[in-house]
Amino acid sequence: MRSARLLLVIALFSAPVAHAELGAVRGAPMPTAPAVQIYQLGISDGPDPISGIWAPYTGPNASRVILNPEGAANGDGGPSVAFQPAIGLAAVAWAKNSQSGFDVVMSRFEATTGWSAPQVIAGAPDVNELDPQLLAGPDGSLHLFYWVDGASPRVFYTSAPAGTTNWSTPIPVSPPGQVTCRPAGAFFGSVLRVVYEVHEFGYGNTPRQVVIARYESGSFVTEVVAMTNYSGDNRPQVHSHGGKLWVDWIDAETSGNAGELAWTRLDAQGQWEPIGYQSYGNTEEREFLVRGAARMLAIQP
Repeated sequence: MRSARLLLVIALFSAPVAHAELGAVRGAPMPTAPAVQIYQLGISDGPDPISGIWAPYTGPNASRVILNPEGAANGDGGPSVAFQPAIGLAAVAWAKNSQSGFDVVMSRFEATTGWSAPQVIAGAPDVNELDPQLLAGPDGSLHLFYWVDGASPRVFYTSAPAGTTNWSTPIPVSPPGQVTCRPAGAFFGSVLRVVYEVHEFGYGNTPRQVVIARYESGSFVTEVVAMTNYSGDNRPQVHSHGGKLWVDWIDAETSGNAGELAWTRLDAQGQWEPIGYQSYGNTEEREFLVRGAARMLAIQP
């Protein structure tokens, strides 16, 4: 029996929502197995749930195994967590700031040694690899989406088999010349899906598309979900639960962060249903309430 195990993970929300410290909290040993140490993996928020990314607020504590405590001062991007409790897998990816730009790195948690040193997954010189989205497959494999900033931004995908750190050569999700960014992934029916923004008229211009792609035989098959005229970050997300697949994205937002979340789900015939809209008053309401409300509607029969 392993000397320690992970108990649970607290859900993360997508950027640009920021979080406080991320780490593992050492709990009491199991009464029935004193040699087994239980850990709770998750985020500890400060008084304001929308607080500084990576910002430690609890102070030194022997029971806390904090990940990337210098991330706030370094200007790192937000975390993406992959968790597979059946095999005790817990991993976190983020965009780490450096003099040559942002690189995508990943750390795994081991109960005996804590967080591993960050492994660079994508770190080409003089470009920014941004907004990594890390997923765990049913078999414990890891899957990573990110986008590369530049004259023609593009979304990429890489993966690693279960129990290894041998990442595949990244492949583009989108065709050459197509401007794509801000991916998010999910498994649906054992098939890997990714959703992202397509800027047909150049980065930052509108109208643009929300596109979903499924991974088949080593490449991605794409499908347009919706069009949007919002010129800010749409940050689409794809979700799967209870046999339902749905996509949501930011469809409008003011400088005060009030706006409208759009969402749609795939019906039984494989068609996207009419788009629904949910209004919100600020970033916290969007991430903590409105995306949850869309979820409750999407998982209905």
